[in-house]
Amino acid sequence: MNIKEPCVDMVVLAAGKGTRMKSATNKMYQKIKGVPLIYRTLYRLNALSIVRRIIVVIREDEGAVFDDMLCTYGALHKVEGVVNGGIERHESVRRGLNYIHKNPLSGIVMTHDGARPFVTALMMERLAKSSQEKTVTIPVINVNETVRRRHKNGATQIVDRDQLFITQTPQAFKYDDIATCFLAENQQKLEFTDEAGYFEHLGLAVSMVDGEKSNIKVTTKEDLVWSEFLLENSTQLRLDPFD
Repeated sequence: MNIKEPCVDMVVLAAGKGTRMKSATNKMYQKIKGVPLIYRTLYRLNALSIVRRIIVVIREDEGAVFDDMLCTYGALHKVEGVVNGGIERHESVRRGLNYIHKNPLSGIVMTHDGARPFVTALMMERLAKSSQEKTVTIPVINVNETVRRRHKNGATQIVDRDQLFITQTPQAFKYDDIATCFLAENQQKLEFTDEAGYFEHLGLAVSMVDGEKSNIKVTTKEDLVWSEFLLENSTQLRLDPFD
């Protein structure tokens, strides 16, 4: 199959319930300085030259809410498809990747949490460059705090933090790996919380590049406050014309 390169297709996951936000409204539509979280994520990706198209995975009952958001804040020309997600994250991932598998375009695919609105062009470039040579590439940041493990008897023990990493998204891999790693019958039964797990299950190595501390995942109301602080103090993260 003739697939164009080197641009990237994005699957943006926005079908979660966001229960830790403790809000009646899906966290994806909570506003950061007046703009919905998911729109900030999509707007930023839409503006990156490396991104060729975006597939958004949303909750089935929020189609009208998503459409109204685009009408209010502006259409995003790279959003090609909107797919209904599953109950769990891994189901949403497969549905988004299945769309891309049936409609091939770019040689590199990335999955991204809709709740991470501050991904940068530099990180995207690091991921894309690595994924051209490696099987799957993920961004990570080092663990700087002391980490302890609690044992069943109640005792605790310090864990070597030099061997620990915090994983972020986007996660990047080749279009050609979608069928084997995600859509094959034996792989569909797996329920990993990140896409690299599907490659590891097949014995494939995972490559890591530097993530970014500003690439936060908005999970709680405190994260919304932190997001506004980041916007107020970093010109790199601001979105014209919203900030």
